[in-house]
Amino acid sequence: MIKLFNENHINSDFQDTFKNAVRAVESLSEYELQNQSSTELTERIYANFREKPLEVDLDNKSAMVEMINISGNRFPPGYDVSRGKSYPCARIKYSFDIKSDSSKFLYALPTNHRFDNVMAEVDNLVKLHIYYQTMYGNSELSDAVKKEMKNWIMDLVPKIKTTINLINKDIQDFNEGMKPKIKELIEQKAEQVNRKNKQNDDLADF
Repeated sequence: MIKLFNENHINSDFQDTFKNAVRAVESLSEYELQNQSSTELTERIYANFREKPLEVDLDNKSAMVEMINISGNRFPPGYDVSRGKSYPCARIKYSFDIKSDSSKFLYALPTNHRFDNVMAEVDNLVKLHIYYQTMYGNSELSDAVKKEMKNWIMDLVPKIKTTINLINKDIQDFNEGMKPKIKELIEQKAEQVNRKNKQNDDLADF
């Protein structure tokens, strides 16, 4: 279970990705640096490490009711429960398809944004499950509970769409900034190789 868009700031993901791209530059061989242009090498590394946009199909969804045992300690005042016991309560699970390989960004909070505390789960990187826990003790929901659930999810989905748009804007900005940095690092490494080879040639010229 995760806190949707609230596990870490998106910049921590970007920092990890850029570190991996830097390692890829550092691992380039002298042969590659001398026989391929910096543009070709940049495109290759950038293609491997550019972040993909987050895509979730929020228009097609499914819903199901599960009964979950809830401790009496979690019930608000006014419920006829014992604090030391557990009670089966209805939990609604909404499921959506993840349409890209960027499910890690469902954990990430985008720049200058806040998001509600929503419990969710990423299932095999292809399904997003969002949960709403009720204190209702029956799997057959009353009309009032069903209305409450529908109002909640109808209010939440536009917020998710807005957050995904902001995440994708951050991803676009990161990708655009990363590419020239990769090229600069490659050119610096190529120049180091050239200086080393030139020095070796000078030492051998006697």
